[in-house]
Amino acid sequence: MAISITSFYHLWLTIMIVCSVAGIRYYGVFFCVHLLHIIAMFDLLTRVIKGATANRDQLLVVIPFALVIIYIYAMVHFHLTRSAFASTSMEYCDSLFECFSTAIRYSFRNSNGGHAYSWTGKKTFEDQWLRIGMDMTFWIFYSIIGLKVVTALVLDGFTSQKKDRESALKDMNSMCTMCGITKDDFMKWGIDWDTHIHKEHNMCSTLTSSTTSTTQRRQPNYQQ
Repeated sequence: MAISITSFYHLWLTIMIVCSVAGIRYYGVFFCVHLLHIIAMFDLLTRVIKGATANRDQLLVVIPFALVIIYIYAMVHFHLTRSAFASTSMEYCDSLFECFSTAIRYSFRNSNGGHAYSWTGKKTFEDQWLRIGMDMTFWIFYSIIGLKVVTALVLDGFTSQKKDRESALKDMNSMCTMCGITKDDFMKWGIDWDTHIHKEHNMCSTLTSSTTSTTQRRQPNYQQ
């Protein structure tokens, strides 16, 4: 059986080793990463992670799309509403980079659709319409389109994994794994299905016989 050193499992083992060394050398808090190994100990958690990351290529494409949307709104805030940011509330917008970092932080907060900025000095009726337009469009493009796409991709991954699992279980119950003949074909030929899979082509018996034969062939013959 081929072993890939680039698999995620080997990468995870490497991360655990690095965290162990960092925990011994620097801070013990690095050992907390080892608690995530519980995922590998339970098959249910492993299948959940596989289902959530089944469409990882499509999910990685959504990330640049979300960053572009946030950057566009950061530019709008930088040129139109820079004075509405309150630095005392960690709302920094003295430069485009500061506006972008602030927009990223507020985009991942539950703000009911828009950016819950302080809007200092923007209290007129016209400013309200500006805020309604920005919050509404951000809610449509980011919250509805972007986040719903991510949710749909994750659910599609779970659905695909469920279908693959059901298909595998169906093949195990309706097809002989040794000869590849289906249960329906055995019924047409008048051969009992249970007798075939439990006696004629019993996988456990076949593996035991194969292992025994291999062991006997490898034993040296000392008789002259």
